Amino acid sequence: MEGAAAMIRALDHVQLAMPKGQEDVARRFYGTILGMREVTKPEPLACRGGCWFQADGAIVHLGVQEDFVPAKKAHPAFTVADVDELAERLRQAGCALVPDHTLPQRRRFYTFDPFGNRIEFIQDGCGFSQDPRPPLLYSDLAHWWPLFSPPEHYADEAADLLPTLLSAPAHRPQMLLELGAGGGSLAFHLKRAFQLTLTDISPAMLAVSRQVNPECEHAVGDMRTLDLGRQFDLVLIHDAIMYMTDPPSVQAALATAYRHCAPGGAVVIVPDVVKETFTPKTVTGGEDGPDGRGLRYLEWVWDPDPGDDTYEVFFAFVLREADGSLRVEHDRHRFGLFARNAWLEWLQEAGFEPTVRTDPWGRDVFTGTKAR
Repeated sequence: MEGAAAMIRALDHVQLAMPKGQEDVARRFYGTILGMREVTKPEPLACRGGCWFQADGAIVHLGVQEDFVPAKKAHPAFTVADVDELAERLRQAGCALVPDHTLPQRRRFYTFDPFGNRIEFIQDGCGFSQDPRPPLLYSDLAHWWPLFSPPEHYADEAADLLPTLLSAPAHRPQMLLELGAGGGSLAFHLKRAFQLTLTDISPAMLAVSRQVNPECEHAVGDMRTLDLGRQFDLVLIHDAIMYMTDPPSVQAALATAYRHCAPGGAVVIVPDVVKETFTPKTVTGGEDGPDGRGLRYLEWVWDPDPGDDTYEVFFAFVLREADGSLRVEHDRHRFGLFARNAWLEWLQEAGFEPTVRTDPWGRDVFTGTKAR
């Protein structure tokens, strides 16, 4: 019925079938290996066989089916605390694992329970029901970007980067694709030298860029999956690459770059830091606008777990509206942190011939050339 109120509230439990008399086998897999707690089946259901399991909000009912056939396609998917640790636990238990990198942002794999039922496991935070809101800076606060990181902040960096961009390809480059162009502040300086196509996952940030770079082509897209169907002399990925927080995401972004890079072309990547150059820090800044608005920020960079491949950046913003009213917002960002050699290895695996230099601000600038 068109316009009818939604009645579904939530998924209550998942029912899977199992052969008769195999309850102990189910207990070993779902209880011992997966760590789920068995729940006593209520009467009059207990006499039917099978068993029930629960862990946090996940409830699985295994019911006996006389003409049992395993579910090879239909399957439940569970978010887990550590998908890599669980994969190793299942591997040691002799379970077959089926990795799935088709959606790099979803860290997941499949396996099969002892009865052949397909089961999916996804890293907590990467589930289809867990898509987080984009950072405020790239959504609700995107219109403040010109007071946070305006084009004039990028003049020196663009001047340093331009010779690398011009010399990286085997031929004089004309067309440049930027993946993760954000508000277009760096592109503002590069459009004098190239015909630019600017892409970003955030429509709000591209709206800012269109105001700054109205003559440039803009397209919304995720750098991990984007496919414009054409190639460019150059592909540039600036600091937006930091939002690739695991190796499959970085590799997917590099595959996108390779796919869009013409023979003899090149990719240039400028991460904020690599593992060898990371240091915690605190930064302050902000600008005043001609319309009476003003922004000041505190940026706090730290690594809560030096043993993993990410670090955290917290922002506190004090925003002054044109009428003089003030408000405070805060934002949290998670960035990937990988070793220099890993970047070089991934570029080579993607099909590029990699090199690296250090810019005047101590950052690694990676260049990858594509064979003719």
